[in-house]
Amino acid sequence: MSIKSLLTRIQRRFLPRCFSDWFRNERDNYRVRALVYPLQSGGWGADLVCRTGHAGRRRTLRSQMNRTFTSRREAIRTASEQANHLATLRYRFSAPASLSH
Repeated sequence: MSIKSLLTRIQRRFLPRCFSDWFRNERDNYRVRALVYPLQSGGWGADLVCRTGHAGRRRTLRSQMNRTFTSRREAIRTASEQANHLATLRYRFSAPASLSH
């Protein structure tokens, strides 16, 4: 193992999880954001955190993306784009039924 790869592994271990901003739909009852984290295999993983409802009656769902990314920047960019599409295109005016009930 080279010194460069060893330093990269150490740096990844101590990096905090990276969150994007919340993306929300028009009615403000559905929000999505990206969560990026280092994997033990050396790549980066991403999850989408979905939240529906308002204060006191919120439901949260976390779904894992099935892709391993080579860099943190690529992971946050792709996951943020997916979160934005979910909130502004797919569920623009209402939350999905699986979260709202």
